[in-house]
Amino acid sequence: MDLPSMRRDHDRPAEQEFEQLRGPFAGQLERWPDFRTSPEDDLAGVAPLVELEETDDRYLLEVELPGCKREDVDLQVEQGRLRIAAERRERQRAGLLRSRTRTTGRYLLTVTLPGAADSDAVSASLDHGVLTVVVPKSERARRRRIAVRTQR
Repeated sequence: MDLPSMRRDHDRPAEQEFEQLRGPFAGQLERWPDFRTSPEDDLAGVAPLVELEETDDRYLLEVELPGCKREDVDLQVEQGRLRIAAERRERQRAGLLRSRTRTTGRYLLTVTLPGAADSDAVSASLDHGVLTVVVPKSERARRRRIAVRTQR
């Protein structure tokens, strides 16, 4: 079976062929400018790294927020959802910045809490760039041990 192939017109430069293919696609991108963003825009709302642990009586989230201060973290519980927003701000510099690989910008994480969570008792602490959020389970949802007896 022969595979389809495209014949190249050797009288026309490859750049013209590429422009012929790229043209219609580039026009579509101009209609939706959100597709073209700067690297800084790409960092707006980046989801942070998270670990979620479940124990008998609680859920524990550890969220990495490097360089964020306590006052730059917003934690909200609403309608069974936990929303964490944080911002790592650019610091004032005294000298000339020669190189940068560290990022600044916003972190955003939304977690749907299980129905077994007690959203009124959520607590949080920030230590060394790690936000620890404790979400207790409701009394009904806690695991209980049942003693097994022998019948006589």
